[in-house]
Amino acid sequence: MGDFFPQAGLARGDSLYKYYQVKKNFYASSSFLGPTCRDIPRNPDAVAGDSKWLGYVAVANDEGKKELGRRDILIAFRGTQTAAEACVDADTAMVSAAPILGRANNPRCHSGFYKYYTTSDAQSKYNKTSCRDQILSSVRSLVNQYKNEQLSITVAGHSLGAALALLCATDLARNGYNKPQAAAEAEPDCTSPSGPSGPSSPSGPSGPSGPYGPTGASSNIPITAFPFACPRLGDAGYGKVFDSLNPALRSLRITNKPDPVPRVPPAELGFVHVGPELLIDTSNSPYLKTTDPTSHLLEVYLHGLSSTQGTATANKRGRFEFVLKRDISLINKHSDALKDKYLVDPYWWTEKDKGMVQLVDGNWKLRDREADRHREDDEDNDLDEDEDDEEDESVLIPSRL
Repeated sequence: MGDFFPQAGLARGDSLYKYYQVKKNFYASSSFLGPTCRDIPRNPDAVAGDSKWLGYVAVANDEGKKELGRRDILIAFRGTQTAAEACVDADTAMVSAAPILGRANNPRCHSGFYKYYTTSDAQSKYNKTSCRDQILSSVRSLVNQYKNEQLSITVAGHSLGAALALLCATDLARNGYNKPQAAAEAEPDCTSPSGPSGPSSPSGPSGPSGPYGPTGASSNIPITAFPFACPRLGDAGYGKVFDSLNPALRSLRITNKPDPVPRVPPAELGFVHVGPELLIDTSNSPYLKTTDPTSHLLEVYLHGLSSTQGTATANKRGRFEFVLKRDISLINKHSDALKDKYLVDPYWWTEKDKGMVQLVDGNWKLRDREADRHREDDEDNDLDEDEDDEEDESVLIPSRL
């Protein structure tokens, strides 16, 4: 999977992605939704069903380890893209998260987010196991592989993906996936029928080597979550579980002031935010046409995050000064938010011929997905039978991100 970031245009220049290699692509199933919320495949030959590519698990390469000072495991979740995922977002009922977070504090979470993370689908070859199980299996394998090195785990996501990133980070810390398997198996099982007496106490830094290891038998690998544009995920019980895992688990929630998404679901329904917030305000940017319609976009968030900002007044725009090198052309990657005077076409990131390819017989066919030829061979997600199938349209990794 070494070509993942280069093909997405993320591996050149000063990009830190050149220091990572994708090890696992994970998928989520919306099969728990009613039939009116399910997506209709664009391609009639598609056999993906209710499964969607949702993100990846990557690990720092040797060059990245040298640059970062440790071997980082990166888990990234994308945001809402499909009609079915809009229904996932809208499923705001509370459900118990005790099956994965334990009974202590009676944690409850947003139903749609929780189910999208935990649902498996026997009818889909991409979700024989749930999104959760795919991630946990990959993280456990990487932690065991690099157990004698300094390690960290970073979990990031945008919008829907931000909520899932928080849930995943809490899950990893609560159930001991941030330590080698032998040590994790010695911890109480939060899913046991009797339930745990409470979360295990994070051991924190161990010895003079500091918070990044080397990973010892009892030391927790630090987990840091970076949720961008994050809706509220759970109730006060979930918040207590999250807080109890500090210092092994920390989060910095990035919020754009004009963005309405971090204000939902409403607190009046019992939902709370967790972790400290870094507030930015892209209404201060002199580069953007307007803020409200585009304030939720990830590229707009990254544009705001790359600057220092002052406070706006009634008669004066707040200060906006770049402190990080970031190309303003990226603002129009998936939008028309950049002012016209900068001469950057809107929505410029497109697939060649919009995914249409010419076959040997001269006819044209939609191929808007790229075969994931490097997926881990495992019993639950075996794609071997499709390796030589030139007409398979079921593969879910978008060829352009």
